[in-house]
Amino acid sequence: AGAPILAAFHSSSDGQTEDSAALWGAVPYLISVSTPETAEDVPGFQSTATFSPEELKAAILRERPEAVFSEDPALWLGETDLDASGRVGSITIANETFSGAALRGILDLRSTAFTAEYADGSFTFTAVGHGHGIGMSQYGANVMAREGSDYTEILAHYYPGTELTGQAGIP
Repeated sequence: AGAPILAAFHSSSDGQTEDSAALWGAVPYLISVSTPETAEDVPGFQSTATFSPEELKAAILRERPEAVFSEDPALWLGETDLDASGRVGSITIANETFSGAALRGILDLRSTAFTAEYADGSFTFTAVGHGHGIGMSQYGANVMAREGSDYTEILAHYYPGTELTGQAGIP
């Protein structure tokens, strides 16, 4: 009580922010909440990254040299498990399971809200939103402001259970 919060923020999310427990450990006010931004509000809301089988294999082997790849790339993508906010909690490639955050880093994806598919000889990862997804969405806050919410309502929405005790950094 009375201590400053970790006011985490990110660029944009696809309908829900991420719960901090999924990436950093549980923080009571950094939970998944709704966020209103859509593709109409956010430039580059959806992004794609395409890899040849050779490129994907090389990227995975740099991180996991023990990975075993079958001859047929169509068999490389395994199960994808989504977390409560709809982001990739884990994904299996070859015989290795990665967290969504780990694969986001390995492949330089814009977010962990992604899908993966193999078609026409290449792997396509389609991400929605940008950033880790925890805390306030900057584009979501902008939409809320345009719709009439003031800063106190926006902060209370993205950091539930917190109390705003000063203005402009003055306690």
